[in-house]
Amino acid sequence: MNHVPPLLLALAFLLPPASTLPAAPLRSRTANLAPRRPTLPPLRPGGPSHPVDRLIIAHTRSTSPTVLQPLTDLAFARRVHLDLVGLLPTPSQTARFLSDPPATRRDLLITRLLEDRQGYAAHWMVFWNDCLRNAYRGTGFIDDGRRQISGWLYRSLYENTPYDQFAHQLISPVNGSGGFIRGIKWRGVVNASQQREIQAAQSVSQVFLGTNLKCASCHDSFINDWTLDDAYALAAVFSERPLELHRCNKPTGRTARIGFLFPSLGTITATRSRTERLRRLADLLVSRKNGRFTRTIVNRLWATLLGHGLVEPVDEMERPAWNPDLLDWLAEDLADNGFNLKHTLRTICQSRAYQSQAIPAPRKSKTYLFEGPYVRRMTAEQFVDAVAALTGSPLVPDKLMAKRDGRGQGGQLPRLQAVVDADKLNSRPLLIRAAFVMPDPLQRALGRPNREQIVTRRDSLATMLQAMELTNGSSLNKALQHGAAHWLPTAKKDLNLTLDRLFQTGFSRSPTRSETQQLTELAGNPLTAEGLQDVLWTLLMHPDFQLIH
Repeated sequence: MNHVPPLLLALAFLLPPASTLPAAPLRSRTANLAPRRPTLPPLRPGGPSHPVDRLIIAHTRSTSPTVLQPLTDLAFARRVHLDLVGLLPTPSQTARFLSDPPATRRDLLITRLLEDRQGYAAHWMVFWNDCLRNAYRGTGFIDDGRRQISGWLYRSLYENTPYDQFAHQLISPVNGSGGFIRGIKWRGVVNASQQREIQAAQSVSQVFLGTNLKCASCHDSFINDWTLDDAYALAAVFSERPLELHRCNKPTGRTARIGFLFPSLGTITATRSRTERLRRLADLLVSRKNGRFTRTIVNRLWATLLGHGLVEPVDEMERPAWNPDLLDWLAEDLADNGFNLKHTLRTICQSRAYQSQAIPAPRKSKTYLFEGPYVRRMTAEQFVDAVAALTGSPLVPDKLMAKRDGRGQGGQLPRLQAVVDADKLNSRPLLIRAAFVMPDPLQRALGRPNREQIVTRRDSLATMLQAMELTNGSSLNKALQHGAAHWLPTAKKDLNLTLDRLFQTGFSRSPTRSETQQLTELAGNPLTAEGLQDVLWTLLMHPDFQLIH
């Protein structure tokens, strides 16, 4: 590459940092446990009819009224494509969207995206792989100390398994889902708090209840009111043997009792088999009496789509929500609609709150005020898929998730292919998405975790490692070379037409006259493959390409 304007490189890294709330006293362990059904504010003349917007307006009226600026159709299409299926809209998809009646085109697009079972499943695999620390290879796989759940997870997302069944099957495993509570068998001597049973208790409480038991797994917690006894009681449900409590890695001589974190929801009989105990635990977790279960997931979805949770941090559901009525209404609405996560995604995406202009994530403040969604960075997987779309050369990986495990069984990619092949309604050819590719240095640099720990929110800060990979990394350079070879014949015939196609693909718009002039100069005269690589790199580094507005 050459002729790269330094200003563009600088702009590529002026990205908004993640926002978190300042520390606040945690509420009791029973905070937000029972379900609550708020009454919707009355409809007002000229006001919104959507329940989410009515609840937000009712809240902001008592704090600081905010006028949300509407999002343009093209910006909405780009945002919702990335949020629901993780891909940039193609020019033909954008054209179809714009051809729909203005009054219904956004709802129609949301429906089309949610009905794209293949695209939806591939995109949300990223979210759930992070949450469930499901990796395709790495620590533990060689000696059967770890098992992936990829086939089961993909099928569950593809079939849109109701969320209560989804969680139930992870805790009381069915064929293919047992890897989550199995955890990782670390090599060598490990701290007592990393026993598999303790891992299971930590994972279940964090993912499904937004509760942090990591401190309480070693000693009575300093950050909330969970105790060592509480953590071990839940861990004992997963154990085949009596579990001795260890405080700060030293045995106490006491045996853990068996119980759920919230005994008011029910008890677990210690004398039952492990299989029966797990089934009982799963029943208690997904019970309609457990409002924490539904609140936790709708809070995660809201944070994913709008950049800031109704409760922050998202793994501390003991904290108060900035809009308790909205949190409770979304939770009850999810349960009322069969625990259908796509229903909740649709509900959020149809709101004015979601369809308003994004704002930069503000610095820390004492009070959070909703002023619109936050500008977000693409995930590593979204960026890699977007690079493939812009360069016209999907990255063909050397390694998928087909590594054999310690039992000598093959990976689960064939199962995914079988599910995709079975979908006769979706004729789109199989695209190897970044979600299914072993992470390379580029994806690692852009924040894809190794998934040895649960990650419910990735760090969005720009780093020097990212700058190095985006300027000198072999993965991106290879994509640029393939992209230049792909576009060069067309560009030699009509560079302006090629630039328009690139902008329609990457930005869902045509280039301005100034952009066309600058990129034409960058491409060089005569046009060369190296000059076209510089054009592609410049577009990939543009903040409007890397950010979700």
